[in-house]
Amino acid sequence: MKASMQWSYLFKHWSATLIMPLLLTEIHHNYSIELLAIGFLFGFVFSLPTYLFYAIVFQSLQKETISITVKKIILIATSTFGIIVTFALISGDLKGVFTYDVFIYIITSVITGIFFRLGKKTEN
Repeated sequence: MKASMQWSYLFKHWSATLIMPLLLTEIHHNYSIELLAIGFLFGFVFSLPTYLFYAIVFQSLQKETISITVKKIILIATSTFGIIVTFALISGDLKGVFTYDVFIYIITSVITGIFFRLGKKTEN
């Protein structure tokens, strides 16, 4: 049996990384549902370049013979790096990266990336 990568992992990881920090921020700051919807929309738009790159990395990893665990680590690192770069570009410097909100996005990306299943067992 060989494990093949599932594209659903990318979409589950992406959507959880967008939604969970917004919900945690809402609990922490008591924002309205309208602000959450706007936050999701902006988060979606700003995350598109990262997840397009993530999809390219995902596609290239499908051809590699390395273990699913190593592939998962590479994908989580890609997502984390993308979050840092995106927030650095939005804020204009690296100081903007070291905030509570960015930390929540990174932690959520790491936890959901570990939690969701990347491989699916297939017969050769």
